Amino acid sequence: MALLKFVLVVITIYYLVKLLFPYAVRFFFRRLEKKMRQASQNQSPVKKPTKKASKSSKKVGEYIDFEEIE
Repeated sequence: MALLKFVLVVITIYYLVKLLFPYAVRFFFRRLEKKMRQASQNQSPVKKPTKKASKSSKKVGEYIDFEEIE
């Protein structure tokens, strides 16, 4: 009789775990996602150096002024 009770308890626990496991995993992953979002919002954003739109001051070549010949 004790063996039958033990088997019934084991089977009941097995089915309860099988039934509740997806909900538990979903709960923990949502909690983890929430923590990750909060951590990413609290993290300071990486600032990229801005490029200044300046006129080119580099000397590229020699300036030659051509005259028209008729």
